[in-house]
Amino acid sequence: MNPDKARILIVDDEPDLLRMLADLLRREGYAVVGQVSSGDAARREADRLKPDLILMDVVLEGAVDGIEAGRDIHEQCDIPIVFLTALSDADTLARVKPTDPFGYLIKPFDERELIVMIELALYRHQAEHRRLAREHWFEATLRAIGDAVITTDAEDHITYFNPSAELYTGCPRD
Repeated sequence: MNPDKARILIVDDEPDLLRMLADLLRREGYAVVGQVSSGDAARREADRLKPDLILMDVVLEGAVDGIEAGRDIHEQCDIPIVFLTALSDADTLARVKPTDPFGYLIKPFDERELIVMIELALYRHQAEHRRLAREHWFEATLRAIGDAVITTDAEDHITYFNPSAELYTGCPRD
């Protein structure tokens, strides 16, 4: 992704780190669209601003931590999140995994590591969009063709059954 086009929301409860991150990202050509310090604010701003990426701390001001905010953002918005935190314990990692993060950096981190993580997260997000578009196109094609298409897995379980196969066999797809 061209960094001139990437819009990033920063979520951290440390004002000095917010400023440092914003300055670094701007120097690298990114647009910093917001800086917030609480999970509630992160949820609101993610929905309002629709950034291309969110840099999220785990420990935040207020009752909602970064993991909970990240989970909500993951469920409601299609925005990649990179966690930036000093926490690396097993419990934190177990809580983070269901948010499907695009990255996880341990503080303190190197500036180049952060830029690489951002670029890879943006690339991965775009690649997932391309893959989903191809899957939708392929599914629409299989639904529309007049030939019966039935696929099975290695154990001979049916994995796909198009409408023409339903007509041809007389069996409902489900």
